[in-house]
Order: sequence, then C-alpha cells, then structure tokens
Amino acid sequence: MAATPSNAQAISVSPPGSAAAPDAAPSRISWQARLRRWRRTRAAGLVGVAALAAIVLLAIVGPLLIPFDPIKPNPSVITQPPSATHWMGTDQYGRDIFARVAAAGRLDLTVAISVTALALTIGSLIGGVAGYMGGIVDDVAMRFIDVLLAFPAFILALGITAMLGNEARNVVIAVAIAYMPYFVRIVRGEMLSLREAEYAAAAKCVGNPRPRIMGYHLLPNALPPAFVQATLTLGWGILDVAGLSFLGVGIKPPTAEWGVIIGDGAQYINSGQWWISVFPGLAILITVLGFNLAGDWVRESVLRR
Repeated sequence: MAATPSNAQAISVSPPGSAAAPDAAPSRISWQARLRRWRRTRAAGLVGVAALAAIVLLAIVGPLLIPFDPIKPNPSVITQPPSATHWMGTDQYGRDIFARVAAAGRLDLTVAISVTALALTIGSLIGGVAGYMGGIVDDVAMRFIDVLLAFPAFILALGITAMLGNEARNVVIAVAIAYMPYFVRIVRGEMLSLREAEYAAAAKCVGNPRPRIMGYHLLPNALPPAFVQATLTLGWGILDVAGLSFLGVGIKPPTAEWGVIIGDGAQYINSGQWWISVFPGLAILITVLGFNLAGDWVRESVLRR
C-alpha cells in the first residue's frame, strides 16, 4: 500500500513543460501533414493542370492575338507602365511585355519538353542496359553517373553551356545531360528487381534474345516511375533555362525568353519599372508550380497502383 502514494507522487511531479510539448508537436505536424495531403489530392492536381493549361493557351494563342512584335523596338513607348493598350507595360526598348511573355512561353515550354524527352530517353536506355546486364557494364555506367551527380544540376548545365555556346540547341543538350542521371538511377533500380521476375525467366526459357527481353518485356514496366520524374523535370528544366539566360549564358537576347526578359528588367526595378521583370517571373512561378502539383498527383496515383 505504501507504493501507491509514491507512484502517484512520481506522476504528479512531472515537469510542467512535458505535457505542453506533446500538445504543440501534433499541431505542427498536423498542418504539415495537411499540406502534404492536399498536394497529393486530386484537387491540387487539377489546380496544377489548370495552371499549365493557362500557360499553354497563352503560349499558343497569345502571339496570334497580340498585335505587337515581341522583338521589334518602339522608342515612342519606352518603359510605359501597364495600361489598356499594353497590358503588362513595355520595356526599355518599347517592346510589349505581354507579347514577349507569350512568345517566350512557346520557347520555354518547347525547350523544357525537349530537355525532358532527351533526358528520359537516354537515361532510360542507359539505366535499362546497366540494370539488366549488371557486372562490369553496370559498374562502368554507374561510376560515370556518380561523376555527373557530384555536380549540382544547374552548375553542370552552366559549365556545359559555357563550353558549347549559348544557343537553344546547346542549352537543351546541357540541361538534358544534367538531369539524365536521375532517370538512369530510377530505371536501373526498377530493372534490377524486374530482371528477377518470373515472366523474365519465362521469356528467357522460350528462347527470346536478351535485347528483346530487356526492351520488350522489362523496360516498359520500368518506365512509370521515370514518367513521374519527367513531370518534375519539366519544371526544373524551365527554372534552369531561365537561370542560364538570366546569367547571360543561355538563350541570347533579344530572343523572347522568360529568363532573358527578367535579366533585361532587373536593372530597372530600383527605378520603379517593376513590370519588366515581375510578369515573366510570375509566368515562371505559375508554370513550375503547375508542373510540381501535377507531378505530385501523378506520383501519388502511380504509387497507389
């Protein structure tokens, strides 16, 4: 009977902060969990798809409806603020910002799609061969990939672009090389498990050659995670291309490109001409956010299957 009061006393003398800490932690965790849960829901995915649809519509229809040339200067309307005539204002050369943002959307989306398609294709082939063959082929391929992964993607793309020259084709090649290792690792990991599957052994037993087993039976089943990665690479590609152009090693001015437009207007922000850089920045924000939300939705759908 004497043990009961001591136990009660031990419980009652616990530190005052120990009861408040568990109450605060679930509150923080719940908000983080709610944010992650919302990003994985269909509603967030639809928001991302709607944002991408708006940007694609602007890129396709905008240049056809806007009566202003996105490249030709007009000295009579230099640095005019947004108005009924120029919805997003004009830059230091009198070019309409709305026309340039719409024209840049075509270029940036085309470059992002090209980068992703190139990185996905080459990375999937290398990863598939390395994962299926194993041995020395896998070791050599993965050591090369490790060398590429030792550099941040943007820094690697910056170095390759500076070496090849600032043309659209070279920018696509540089950014694709920077993101190719991610697809190699994803497809290789899937291939390592798929090559041990029963249907792979059955295909080998009936006399199928190794290239057919890898390319026809195994590689298609290893690609879904790579397609999920591709949705995220689209957004990363736009950010990197815009960053390279902003630094002067990407797309050449006066080409209408979001990074080029931001770079042209950066020096005018302090003098009050904010619209030159803000509107192309918003276009990048909406596009990348749309790709990320749509990518989260696709990833969640694939993982559930």
